[in-house]
Amino acid sequence: MLDSASVPAGLEVALRASSGGLPAHAVTLVREQVAVGTLWCEGISEGGQPAWRWDVSAGLIPGEGSRRLLERLIGRLHPETRLALELLVIADDAIPLDLLLQLLGGDRSGFEVTPLLRQGLVSTWNEGGEEWIAVSRAAIERVLRESIPMERRRSLHLSLADGLENRPSGEWEQRFAVFHRALGTRTPAALAHLVELAESLAHAGRPMTALHLLDQMEMLADTPAVFLARRAIARAVALRTAGRLSESRDALAAAAPL
Repeated sequence: MLDSASVPAGLEVALRASSGGLPAHAVTLVREQVAVGTLWCEGISEGGQPAWRWDVSAGLIPGEGSRRLLERLIGRLHPETRLALELLVIADDAIPLDLLLQLLGGDRSGFEVTPLLRQGLVSTWNEGGEEWIAVSRAAIERVLRESIPMERRRSLHLSLADGLENRPSGEWEQRFAVFHRALGTRTPAALAHLVELAESLAHAGRPMTALHLLDQMEMLADTPAVFLARRAIARAVALRTAGRLSESRDALAAAAPL
């Protein structure tokens, strides 16, 4: 496998099954991990086979070869299927399948879940009486996210916010609608609503959820200083509630210059 970029004879069936129908990507990924030193051979095992080790903590960051393969795969997707994957990537979390179908609109002729499941690009499961769906390949999520222009990202955030607000209102819907509205519009009112929700979650004993929301504001490079200050204070409260006192003091110190 390391001597050739092609799929080795005799391994195609096994690689196709284990890679969700992408044997060439599996071969390329192995070669890349060996090249960067996260996958290596420690010699021969007692059974006489090569003993390979993988540094799990390093993760699987796609190299140039993998990136090109995934970009070609994305480029061959039907527009409806690509839109579905983009929405899932921007959602940054699992969402109900019926919400995804609603966001795709009336004509869903080009979107089918089964091929994506077969390729291992998404996973689905039932929870709370609903079917949920999420992207299951970190590599394709990374490549697809980087390919989405910023203005389109904001449009997708707003689509998600609209869809969530049209569902029966629950804590999950409210939280993520506020989150996507803030990232989609970046208006002072939306940012204020995001901080207020995080503050209320922290005071209600949900500090980790509050921290997750506040951490998303780091992606907004043009956030006004007043909201950065409120975010830092809200982080300090959430960290204190979570018992992380040293980090809480650091967050308050970060708020002082703002």
